[in-house]
Amino acid sequence: MLDFAVEDPSEDPAEVFSVVQEALEIAVGVIANADDSLGTLSEVVEELIELHAKSAQ
Repeated sequence: MLDFAVEDPSEDPAEVFSVVQEALEIAVGVIANADDSLGTLSEVVEELIELHAKSAQ
C-alpha cells in the first residue's frame, strides 16, 4: 500500500513521507529485538528504506 501511496499523485506527499518514516522507525525497532535468521524483516526494512528515499523526493 505504501508503494502505491508514494506513486499516487493524489496523495499528500508530506503525509506519505510521515507514514513511511514512522513505519521505518517501527520496523528498525522490531528488527533490533527480533530473530531475523530468515531475513524476512531485513527485506522489509530494505524496502522501507527505498520507499523513504522515494517519498523524500
